[in-house]
Amino acid sequence: MAGWLSGIGRPAVVTGVAFISLTVNALLAWGLVLGEWGLPRMGISGAAVATVAAQMVAMILYAATFARAGGFSDAVARRLDWVEFRHFLSLAMPMGLRISGELAAWTLFLVVVGRLGTVQLAASSIAFRINGMAFFPALGLGQAAGILVGHARGAGGDDEIPAIASQSLVVCEIWMLAMATLFATAPVPLMSIFAGYGPESTRIVETGSLIMKFVAFYCIFDAANVMIGCVLASAGDTRWLARTFLVSSSLFLALLWLVDMIIPSLMAEWALATIFVFATAVIWLFRFRSGAWRNVQVLRRSEVGK
Repeated sequence: MAGWLSGIGRPAVVTGVAFISLTVNALLAWGLVLGEWGLPRMGISGAAVATVAAQMVAMILYAATFARAGGFSDAVARRLDWVEFRHFLSLAMPMGLRISGELAAWTLFLVVVGRLGTVQLAASSIAFRINGMAFFPALGLGQAAGILVGHARGAGGDDEIPAIASQSLVVCEIWMLAMATLFATAPVPLMSIFAGYGPESTRIVETGSLIMKFVAFYCIFDAANVMIGCVLASAGDTRWLARTFLVSSSLFLALLWLVDMIIPSLMAEWALATIFVFATAVIWLFRFRSGAWRNVQVLRRSEVGK
């Protein structure tokens, strides 16, 4: 539903639903974890209940929005078109697999880093969370660019897409450069916010400060990684993206395993991760500049020109 609303140019509704859901999650988590406001004290289980409840609220709001737009009363919308459904899956499944693969690759990266020690794992996990300050707004920009690309492809305006991509990339790069500057110049205050006050806090901050240098460096390239990846996906080049990422992530994990076996080092492993981000961005850029995405058929031939 969020994708549908964004695609028809109503991202403000998606943002509103997200804020309501997050507010419900935060308030319920506070009450159920700590037993506030007459709610039972459930500890960590309360956080799970709060998250599920917040997701249910979001689902209800999206369903209500869809119903208000006449979606449930439209007989055509209710009927399952198997041809359209298969075409949808042919585009969506590779994209879903790529996202799942990306999450799996970075999770395994943290597993390998965790073999070095709890301090290294804690510092790396905190660095990833801080990187979210840069990544998620960039992802939002990428999704916005993707909507414009989808509209352009649907209207037969493939020649407009390079301008959309380049202008969006410039905006995203400016954002990422600003965040990279913050990460590089203020790693200690940022890490200190999340390091806590335990016996290992000082070491976590010191280790995390070094890691943030890598994060700041790869943020510069992650702008192209995120933006061009979104543009290619929205242009329908999802199968190529999935195949290429499977190969590149497998190579990354294989090299990571070798580094862990031969010269286990936090700096070496984070350097390899930075090279992986850089290489992915370069591959995406070459693919986009090749123009091969123009040959991907997003609309069925019977729909072209409608």
